[in-house]
Amino acid sequence: DSSWLVLSDRPDGAGTALRIAAADPTLLVMTARPHGDEELTRATTLAELAACGPSTATAVHVDAAVRGVGTGACGPDTLPQYRVGPGVHRFAWTISG
Repeated sequence: DSSWLVLSDRPDGAGTALRIAAADPTLLVMTARPHGDEELTRATTLAELAACGPSTATAVHVDAAVRGVGTGACGPDTLPQYRVGPGVHRFAWTISG
């Protein structure tokens, strides 16, 4: 349920910024993190990730739906209200500077 996400080169957001906004916040999940998928896959511990040093890029993911934690393979399954069903999932978003 993300309404918007702003990436800025300043903590107060007053510098150069990029804004991603959802047309319908109930359909969008956004994340921004300092490590890309490849770095996260290679690191087996947080210490290994920290040893990589600061990343030169920010990885941004914009997703239509994210399933809750749990698969039922080892332990309880995700609660029904947090499962993502099959089908086509569509969402709309805008990017502005």
